[in-house]
Amino acid sequence: MNCSCNVSNYDSYNETYWHSRKLKAAKVHKCCECGKEITKGDYFFFESILDPEEVCITNFKVCEDCSELCAVFFQDGWRYHSVLEDLQNYLENTWFDDLPSECISQLSPVNRDRVCDILQLWQDK
Repeated sequence: MNCSCNVSNYDSYNETYWHSRKLKAAKVHKCCECGKEITKGDYFFFESILDPEEVCITNFKVCEDCSELCAVFFQDGWRYHSVLEDLQNYLENTWFDDLPSECISQLSPVNRDRVCDILQLWQDK
Protein backbone atom coordinates (compact mmCIF):
# COMPACT_ATOMS: atom_id res chain seq x y z
CA MET A 1 0.00 0.00 0.00
CA ASN A 2 1.33 3.41 -0.91
CA CYS A 3 -0.15 5.97 1.43
CA SER A 4 0.56 9.55 2.23
CA CYS A 5 1.26 10.15 5.88
CA ASN A 6 1.06 13.88 5.41
CA VAL A 7 -1.93 15.75 6.80
CA SER A 8 -2.04 18.75 4.50
CA ASN A 9 -4.20 21.31 6.30
CA TYR A 10 -1.39 23.45 7.61
CA ASP A 11 -1.47 27.24 7.48
CA SER A 12 1.83 28.94 8.16
CA TYR A 13 0.25 31.96 9.87
CA ASN A 14 2.98 34.14 8.31
CA GLU A 15 5.63 32.73 10.63
CA THR A 16 9.09 33.90 9.68
CA TYR A 17 11.27 32.12 12.18
CA TRP A 18 10.92 28.71 13.67
CA HIS A 19 13.39 27.17 16.03
CA SER A 20 13.20 23.77 17.69
CA ARG A 21 15.54 22.35 20.30
CA LYS A 22 15.40 19.04 22.07
CA LEU A 23 15.91 19.68 25.77
CA LYS A 24 15.99 17.69 28.97
CA ALA A 25 13.45 19.05 31.44
CA ALA A 26 14.93 20.63 34.54
CA LYS A 27 11.45 21.09 35.97
CA VAL A 28 7.91 19.92 35.24
CA HIS A 29 6.29 21.19 32.03
CA LYS A 30 3.05 20.43 30.21
CA CYS A 31 2.88 19.31 26.58
CA CYS A 32 0.95 21.90 24.56
CA GLU A 33 -0.56 19.16 22.40
CA CYS A 34 -1.71 16.32 24.64
CA GLY A 35 -1.47 18.00 28.03
CA LYS A 36 0.77 15.25 29.36
CA GLU A 37 3.11 16.21 32.15
CA ILE A 38 6.73 16.38 31.04
CA THR A 39 8.54 15.43 34.22
CA LYS A 40 12.01 16.45 35.31
CA GLY A 41 14.55 14.45 33.31
CA ASP A 42 12.21 13.77 30.35
CA TYR A 43 13.19 15.00 26.92
CA PHE A 44 10.88 17.41 25.10
CA PHE A 45 10.99 19.83 22.19
CA PHE A 46 11.07 23.54 22.90
CA GLU A 47 9.83 25.37 19.83
CA SER A 48 9.75 29.11 19.15
CA ILE A 49 7.86 30.97 16.44
CA LEU A 50 8.17 34.63 15.53
CA ASP A 51 5.00 36.20 14.18
CA PRO A 52 5.98 39.43 12.39
CA GLU A 53 2.41 40.72 12.32
CA GLU A 54 2.05 40.43 16.09
CA VAL A 55 5.75 41.23 16.66
CA CYS A 56 5.98 38.51 19.28
CA ILE A 57 7.66 35.20 19.90
CA THR A 58 5.55 32.29 21.06
CA ASN A 59 7.12 29.26 22.71
CA PHE A 60 5.70 25.75 22.79
CA LYS A 61 6.75 22.66 24.72
CA VAL A 62 6.00 19.40 22.93
CA CYS A 63 6.52 15.92 24.44
CA GLU A 64 8.47 13.32 22.47
CA ASP A 65 5.32 11.33 21.67
CA CYS A 66 3.50 14.29 20.12
CA SER A 67 6.67 15.34 18.34
CA GLU A 68 6.83 11.90 16.73
CA LEU A 69 3.22 12.22 15.53
CA CYS A 70 4.12 15.57 13.99
CA ALA A 71 7.18 14.12 12.26
CA VAL A 72 5.20 11.24 10.73
CA PHE A 73 1.84 12.82 9.90
CA PHE A 74 2.52 16.58 9.69
CA GLN A 75 5.61 16.82 7.52
CA ASP A 76 4.62 20.22 6.10
CA GLY A 77 4.03 21.67 9.58
CA TRP A 78 1.16 21.75 12.01
CA ARG A 79 -1.04 24.04 14.01
CA TYR A 80 -0.02 24.06 17.66
CA HIS A 81 -2.65 23.01 20.17
CA SER A 82 -4.53 20.98 17.54
CA VAL A 83 -2.29 18.09 16.45
CA LEU A 84 -4.43 15.37 18.03
CA GLU A 85 -7.66 16.91 16.71
CA ASP A 86 -6.23 17.31 13.21
CA LEU A 87 -4.92 13.75 13.30
CA GLN A 88 -8.33 12.47 14.39
CA ASN A 89 -10.05 14.34 11.55
CA TYR A 90 -7.50 13.02 9.06
CA LEU A 91 -7.89 9.43 10.20
CA GLU A 92 -11.68 9.61 10.28
CA ASN A 93 -11.78 10.99 6.75
CA THR A 94 -9.22 8.71 5.13
CA TRP A 95 -8.78 5.44 6.98
CA PHE A 96 -11.85 3.68 5.58
CA ASP A 97 -10.59 4.09 2.02
CA ASP A 98 -6.88 3.80 2.65
CA LEU A 99 -5.72 2.91 6.14
CA PRO A 100 -2.28 4.54 6.52
CA SER A 101 -0.63 1.31 7.70
CA GLU A 102 2.83 2.37 6.46
CA CYS A 103 2.52 5.50 8.54
CA ILE A 104 1.28 3.66 11.61
CA SER A 105 4.15 1.17 11.37
CA GLN A 106 6.64 4.06 11.79
CA LEU A 107 5.19 4.99 15.20
CA SER A 108 6.27 4.01 18.68
CA PRO A 109 3.94 1.65 20.58
CA VAL A 110 2.48 4.60 22.51
CA ASN A 111 1.51 6.42 19.33
CA ARG A 112 0.29 3.27 17.58
CA ASP A 113 -2.07 2.82 20.53
CA ARG A 114 -3.19 6.47 20.19
CA VAL A 115 -3.98 6.00 16.51
CA CYS A 116 -5.75 2.70 17.11
CA ASP A 117 -7.82 4.31 19.89
CA ILE A 118 -8.90 7.07 17.49
CA LEU A 119 -9.86 4.51 14.85
CA GLN A 120 -11.73 2.39 17.41
CA LEU A 121 -13.70 5.40 18.68
CA TRP A 122 -14.71 6.28 15.13
CA GLN A 123 -15.68 2.69 14.36
CA ASP A 124 -17.81 2.51 17.53
CA LYS A 125 -19.90 5.53 16.43
